[in-house]
Amino acid sequence: PRSKEGGVTLLLHCAAFPVRCRARRALRSRSAPRVGRLSSAALSVLGSVARTLVAAASRVSLLLLLSFPKDRIYFLFVFAEPRTLLAAGFPRCGCARAGSSGTMSATCYRDAGRVLHEARSGRGTVRKLVLSDRNLRDKKKVMALASETLRFVKVIDSVFREAGFAPKKERRSRAGAVLFVLAYELLLGKQRIEGGGRLSRRVREAETQLRAALTAVTQKAGVASANDLTDAKKEVVSLPRYARVNLLLTTSADVQRILMAEGVRFLAHPPAQGCSDTAASSEGARASGPASSSNTSHISTTDDGPSSDVESAEITVYWDPDVPDLIVFPPGTELHDHPLVERGHLVLQDKASCLPALCASLQEGDVVVDACAAPGNKTHHAACLLPGGGTIHAVDRDDERCAILRERMKLLGASRVRTHHADFLSPSGSLQRALANCTVVIADPSCSGSGIASREQREQLSQQRLRSLQAFQLRILCAAAALPRVRTIVYSTCSIYRKENEDVVERFLAQYAELGWSLATALPSFPARGLLRETVRCGPEQTATIGFFVARLEKNDVSADAEALA
Repeated sequence: PRSKEGGVTLLLHCAAFPVRCRARRALRSRSAPRVGRLSSAALSVLGSVARTLVAAASRVSLLLLLSFPKDRIYFLFVFAEPRTLLAAGFPRCGCARAGSSGTMSATCYRDAGRVLHEARSGRGTVRKLVLSDRNLRDKKKVMALASETLRFVKVIDSVFREAGFAPKKERRSRAGAVLFVLAYELLLGKQRIEGGGRLSRRVREAETQLRAALTAVTQKAGVASANDLTDAKKEVVSLPRYARVNLLLTTSADVQRILMAEGVRFLAHPPAQGCSDTAASSEGARASGPASSSNTSHISTTDDGPSSDVESAEITVYWDPDVPDLIVFPPGTELHDHPLVERGHLVLQDKASCLPALCASLQEGDVVVDACAAPGNKTHHAACLLPGGGTIHAVDRDDERCAILRERMKLLGASRVRTHHADFLSPSGSLQRALANCTVVIADPSCSGSGIASREQREQLSQQRLRSLQAFQLRILCAAAALPRVRTIVYSTCSIYRKENEDVVERFLAQYAELGWSLATALPSFPARGLLRETVRCGPEQTATIGFFVARLEKNDVSADAEALA
């Protein structure tokens, strides 16, 4: 009933009766007058107020208003954004303040704890976990809080052990992860915990004990502050923010025109390496000319992670020289809430992640299969590059990820993409029929994620886990090579380990070279090469991207095989 007007009135009717009964019993015990029922006129008035507020609200929170005029008690449940209530003249109260902008809620702490627990369990990076979760209400805050807590997780663990605060088994649980988040916020973050809850109270009550333990830990290590205890502090390189133009819905010229109208300046050429921000801004002014100062930008920048949209200072961008239709924004540029992104006209995608579809060199009439497609950025990029007459099949075996993939393709206008909730290694039905005609496979299977993981996460990765991933990756390549009409396989990972990259390619060729498969040169003009010269390796220092690997495998006699099958 967030947006249905009838739902609000229905809620008032349903909620009034049990509350009225409890109030009646309470008042009888004090010999108070009997509580009368809410009249239909009163309900109508209250329903009108509620509907007005719902119509003006953009989010949902719960507010309970109580009134005690003589012998009647009125209960009103209103669904509305807190700032809308304040603007309408309602008094500021705890309920309205709990969800307001700029503060943390107990839900935010719990969400950050859950993300932290999953990241430490090796289920993905913080960023990937947050962006793929459709149930998170405030992804920016959760991502920032979980990321920062992960940086200091070893420090906080030492503090807990020093203080005897939580047993080892609890520290490894999901509730323990929430304790880590709360301790970070209290000791190293905002220096306070906002909101209530059992775990929050527990950390607050132990504040003196925890602060003393933090001091002891830093003194034992011989450092001045907790910042000196984490080697993750300077590990993360400030990478540019990349945004790819969705050519299925718009054009690069239209996107540039819209951004320039907001005050964004486009450089005529990429800045020289090491060019300062000031120099880049002045060069941008010469390249694009002055922009109107009356325009309000939807873009903001921050040095400390995600930020809210504000009226921004001048931002200078340029078109990437290696990937067509890819805009390079300054590091820390916040674009998630930009209208172009929300409408699907811009796709936030790292430059390295754009390389597999580019490497496939798609031709008219190709039947492309993305073997491990979700969340769909590579699939969509392939749809943008595929000439007319071709088809793309996106495969993912996880039902939730496949649902996200399907929704994303719809938002981005990728009508030629057919999604399959299936296992690429065990195809059946429509997927089996699609694979029979497949000519190109894009394979980006599960990997360690070491190209985007923190050092703490990489240290926790076992050799057994790497061997298991390598075996799975090889199975994907072998299954792709077994398809009757396939001529090209593009293999990629966001890993920096040779075991998942060059070793997988070499093991594949050892089995399939005699069947006509060979390693072709991937993106010959791309400057960053892998340990095998035909492959591509990206990284923060070499290409200002995440760690990434791309290889292109080709079958030389695919036409003869196709004729034999015919």
